[in-house]
Amino acid sequence: MTVDAARQSRLSGDLAWLVDLLWGPGVETGEVRVRTDAEVPDGFVEAERFAVVPSLARPRFLVPLASRRAAWASTIRYNALRPARVRALRWAVGTAMRAGVGQRALPGRLSVSVAAGLGPERREQALIGAHLRSQLGAPGLAMGIGVREPQPNRKPTLQLFDGDGRPAGYVKVGWSPLTRALVRNEAEALRACQAHPPDGLSVPRLLLAGAWRDLELAVTSPLPTGVRRHRRAERPPVALSRGVAVMEGTRQLPLATSPWWRGVRQRIAGSTAGDGEIAATLLRCADEIERAHGAEPLVFGRWHGDWVPWNLAWERGRPHAWDWEHSGADAPLGFDLLHWRFQVAFVGQGRDAAEAAARCARLAAPDLARLGLGPAAARALPRLYLLELYLRGYGMQAAGAGWNPRFHPRMLQVLAGRGAP
Repeated sequence: MTVDAARQSRLSGDLAWLVDLLWGPGVETGEVRVRTDAEVPDGFVEAERFAVVPSLARPRFLVPLASRRAAWASTIRYNALRPARVRALRWAVGTAMRAGVGQRALPGRLSVSVAAGLGPERREQALIGAHLRSQLGAPGLAMGIGVREPQPNRKPTLQLFDGDGRPAGYVKVGWSPLTRALVRNEAEALRACQAHPPDGLSVPRLLLAGAWRDLELAVTSPLPTGVRRHRRAERPPVALSRGVAVMEGTRQLPLATSPWWRGVRQRIAGSTAGDGEIAATLLRCADEIERAHGAEPLVFGRWHGDWVPWNLAWERGRPHAWDWEHSGADAPLGFDLLHWRFQVAFVGQGRDAAEAAARCARLAAPDLARLGLGPAAARALPRLYLLELYLRGYGMQAAGAGWNPRFHPRMLQVLAGRGAP
């Protein structure tokens, strides 16, 4: 445990995990100390100080106390993108921080100190904040950090602000084989977007990517501060989806001979090392799809991979999309629209997986037609998408993330033909 042992009982497991992840290696070498009081150990100098909101026992986010403006900005900026219950807490804390009373009113503290006299290179190796400030050329950066339950597929996200409270970027932190791969994939997708900007859509710029200690970091530019949530969740923006799909060009191939389908077959073959029922069901499903649609020519191009209302926002009529970690360069055209329909039903509305799958197939048909897809392709795509989605879940489960009990085994039953679509 990296926090002063006399006080660790006051710390929640969520916060303890985050502290170990971000500062634990420096503690192990004796170069960093993390405490929950205001004391700086002898021979150390304070590098970061946070207010823990609302408390050490129930942390939700860490507010940087480097400056009053940074503290205010870390709670108020982008509040319009958050759920109402979260907005209320952040607004109250931010208002108090700007007035200068929140710093005194919130009792929870987290102080990160570094050994005095440590050279710049060692300091950057010991402190993630020092590393980011050096690599980005921004010595005044402050970090606001969300605290969430440490699930195997969850990645800490740091918000960066300058001393005046202006947003400077976001940092995604990959810490396991699964999350490191997702962070690397997002960085690659953002590079593709910078080289081939999708028509009509703004995408964060990749500012920095690479390893720090055993973590994988991707730093992206901030969103405009005036962005607002996407309101029309019931209908996906088809034209924007097309812009993503065609940004690097598209190609038309028969399903059975496409590289994407070969990749699906390889992933199914890999599932034979796991549950026998899963492997048999997926193989049977793929065989049925290939017999029915193998000769069908499909259009392949880029997909966002997590095209949902909560990853899209607007500012002065301009759309902005983020969270590209599941993006791929060679997926069937229309997958993003099917994903939107399924996730709105399954996650947003809390529907059963089979019901969400049926709604996805039914409601997406007009969207696919607007993309210019013919009836045969539109008939093939829903089951292809559900197979892709299940394989994603299977891969994350195999990497230690576990199953969403609402998704598995219900979706496996759908793929086996015992549910919709």
